[in-house]
Amino acid sequence: MTLVSPRRKGYTSMATAHGDIDVTVYAPLVKKLACMLMARLPASVELNDLIQVGVIGLIDAARQFDPSRGVQFETFASQRVRGAMLDELRREDWLPRQARRQSRQIENAIATLEQQLGRHVKRKLPKHWPCRWKIIKAP
Repeated sequence: MTLVSPRRKGYTSMATAHGDIDVTVYAPLVKKLACMLMARLPASVELNDLIQVGVIGLIDAARQFDPSRGVQFETFASQRVRGAMLDELRREDWLPRQARRQSRQIENAIATLEQQLGRHVKRKLPKHWPCRWKIIKAP
C-alpha cells in the first residue's frame, strides 16, 4: 500500500481522470479576482461584467486543465480567469495601451511637480516633461 502525500492528493482531489471539475465550487474565486481587479480600474467598469467574463475563463480553464502536470486547479484557474478579464478590458478599451502609458506618465509628472512645488500646477510645464506632445494653449 502506497501513501499519497496530502499535497499531491490536493492536486488531484478536485479533478478526476476525465477532467470533470465542478466550476460552481470555484465561483467565489472569480468574484474575488474581479474585486481585486476592480480596485485598480475606473468606476466605469462594471463588476458584473468582469465576473461574467471570469466565469467564461473559469469554464475554459476547467476544459483545459491537466491534473497530471502537478498544478492545483485553483492556481491554474486563477491565472486563466484573470487573463480572460484583462483580455476583455483590453478589447473594450478605446484608447491604445501606449496612450494609456503616456497618460500615466503625464499624471505622475504632474503629481511629482505638485509635490515638489507644494501647490497645484497651472500652465507652466517642466522641461523634463515625459511626453513629446506639444501642448496647445486655449485662447
